[in-house]
Amino acid sequence: MIRKTIYLFLCTSFLLAEAPTASSNNQLSSTHASYNGNALVLQGRVHLDHGIGKMSADEAFLEKQETGKDFPFSLIQLKKDVLLSLKNKAELRCDLAALDFNDLKGVLSSGEQEKVSYKDLFKQEGSSFVPFHLMSRLIDLQLIKYDSATEATQYGIQSLIAKKEVQIEYAKEFVLTADEASYQNTDPQNSNFQTGIIEAYPTSAKSRCKIAYQGENIEADFIHVDIKNSQIQMKTPKGSIPSGLFTQNKTSPIFFYCQDLLWNHEKETLLLKNQVSIEEKTLGSLYAENEMLIIQGKSQNKKNVQSIHIDGVSLLEHKDAASGWNHKITSFGSLHVDGLKGHITLASPPNKEKQVCYEDQDIILQADQALIEYSEESDFKPLSVALQGNVTIKSTSASPLQLGMADRLPTLKPLFFLLFLKKEFFFKMKAKTFP
Repeated sequence: MIRKTIYLFLCTSFLLAEAPTASSNNQLSSTHASYNGNALVLQGRVHLDHGIGKMSADEAFLEKQETGKDFPFSLIQLKKDVLLSLKNKAELRCDLAALDFNDLKGVLSSGEQEKVSYKDLFKQEGSSFVPFHLMSRLIDLQLIKYDSATEATQYGIQSLIAKKEVQIEYAKEFVLTADEASYQNTDPQNSNFQTGIIEAYPTSAKSRCKIAYQGENIEADFIHVDIKNSQIQMKTPKGSIPSGLFTQNKTSPIFFYCQDLLWNHEKETLLLKNQVSIEEKTLGSLYAENEMLIIQGKSQNKKNVQSIHIDGVSLLEHKDAASGWNHKITSFGSLHVDGLKGHITLASPPNKEKQVCYEDQDIILQADQALIEYSEESDFKPLSVALQGNVTIKSTSASPLQLGMADRLPTLKPLFFLLFLKKEFFFKMKAKTFP
């Protein structure tokens, strides 16, 4: 059938009589149409040009509203292959859409095959934009109306709630899944772009939110995304991120757990807070009582962990089942892991009341500072340990008990401390610069 332009029909039968203020931008078209004076039914390749954007569907039901409006229908229902192209370039796809422009609400739902889809570019601080794609079975919309004295009324999205099987692709790096999620536009008066807050949460005690990141996975009880400031907050997160410590050619994940996590993906930093525990194949197990700062960098077009910093109480344990060499280092000041240089530095707090303490099955060492070096020569296992400042040595395996004191103690392995008595080895190590 030849395509009919319904807008011409409306002008003659309804708009000219009851809505003389109608804008020429508001147009309707479809293959078939019927009108009973109160509602308009469109079928077959339906297209609507509206204040919220362009709409298309296989079927549409439009209910008449009070006169004096720039578009004569307050309630629009769209069915089958629904597409809403918003004014700010955002895109919504679903099977059924019900839009109420009196109450500024909308409901989008899907069938069994496809989810409701919302694609947009969200504004960050400065001028950059990040891609955003939300999918779920059901979305409740809260719309906002932009009044203009010179143009027809414009509409946008102020907030939404996504329900059932929610999946969010964010900033090209993160895929978030949750039972439910919400979005709140924090700059609703700006009709040119969207920015705001995303929150994801479970609907049962047995469920958790999840984030996939470069092949690794993180679970959390609650996830808060501040789009404008490029920050992701997580409550009781547990999972892993790519590491790359001490070598950029290989990656092994860092497994972590903490009470709170603040991730700034633009600045490439992760701040883990309260009872932090991480584990990495080369490094071992690392615990921080208060905070741990993880700094990422780019390698081979991917972000990997390049350094870790702790201020306050920390504990580093390394267990090598193959060699049987296990050690533990306790720090009350600072601990810094430099993954690029391949070493760990530890220092006592300024008052030096509590020193760095090194322990293994044979010896206990205490000092103001410590340096642990890693190298590819040792298959990225600890190659050397150097201590400086008020060094105390205590043997736990010798009988009778042996003690020692020094200003500086360099060594290749703590199991062979007697080697430092040999002059050649002692001066060789002493010549090394201590950071």
